Amino acid sequence: MALTIVSAAADDGIHDVRALVAAMEALQRPVADFRCEFEGTKVAKGEGADADEDFKLKTEANGLYDTFGGVFVWKQGGEMNIDALHRRAVDNIVSRELVLVRPREREVESHTRSNTTTIGHTEIRKLDHVPVCMYDSPAMYFLIDEIKRCIDLDFYKTSIANDQIEGRPVKALTVFLTFKGPKEIPDQLLMRYWIDLHKSGQVVRKEYYQDDVLGSRCEITLRSFKVGSEDVWMPVSADIKSYVKNVNGKPAVFKDPVLLQSIYAIDGIMQFNKHPGPDVFTAKYKPGTPISDHVRKLKYQFDEEKISPRPTMAETEAMLHSQLAKAEAQKNELVAAPLSEGFNWWSLSVAGMGAAVLASLAALWMQRRAG
Repeated sequence: MALTIVSAAADDGIHDVRALVAAMEALQRPVADFRCEFEGTKVAKGEGADADEDFKLKTEANGLYDTFGGVFVWKQGGEMNIDALHRRAVDNIVSRELVLVRPREREVESHTRSNTTTIGHTEIRKLDHVPVCMYDSPAMYFLIDEIKRCIDLDFYKTSIANDQIEGRPVKALTVFLTFKGPKEIPDQLLMRYWIDLHKSGQVVRKEYYQDDVLGSRCEITLRSFKVGSEDVWMPVSADIKSYVKNVNGKPAVFKDPVLLQSIYAIDGIMQFNKHPGPDVFTAKYKPGTPISDHVRKLKYQFDEEKISPRPTMAETEAMLHSQLAKAEAQKNELVAAPLSEGFNWWSLSVAGMGAAVLASLAALWMQRRAG
């Protein structure tokens, strides 16, 4: 159970995280479930991109390295279906990421596959070990389920205080990471959330800290929707600035943002209270044809990429002859090179070995074919 520090300034009955969550749930009760399509981008910026060569290789010249979009379904209790497509900017490879969150089973099931491979990656992990907000989806800014975790995890300690954002009163929830053991280690500042109880108890800002230093900030935009007879505020977009990047295998915090991420729900297609059944939160569920042009284009690109079939005998033979001819040409070029330029015996030996290997493969293939 989380240990809670009660703020002396709290005089509205919300003195701890349990009371805060209860208020948020009551304000959001008209929304039993919702479905939306979403889009987003990730752009590397500043010295963070320069500090990590591997990171630079994955971006375009302007820093763009990922565009994504998909379908998001949420149900009261924290069930989620995230069906997203990502396109890497540097090579236009499109990958599908399917994430299924099932709180009753306390598990997160994920499936990922690029459109250049026949076999993807699947795993099922314990919900307590997976921060669902790490997936590129509206789970990054629809955060009531994440705040609920503050109650259940015994290595969290929380405090509640009154604050303001642009003159509006909000509740500030601070989360500390506690360390238990023989050594006395001070609590570490981990996250802060700002919740607007005058706008359906939605989170409007979130900050993450790395070693007590600001690591990222997420600014969330809300919009009012008519749900039945009620007016309910819902998050519709978020802009995230990250100041942390791995450098030489270790997290480093930079003064300026190293990553900008934008994500938003596509306007006009938010659906409420459609009562999704249990099948929606399984891998068998098919979300149907996307409505938005961007997500539909990503799906088209993912489906259009054809994985090369196994070559025929004639194609294999032609490929081997082609490779042998290239290797022989490279060897001849090296032999003909003037000695004054410095003869590259290493390149010649590599070319020779390559020719020998290809010749052996060709001979073996021919022998098996004849047999």
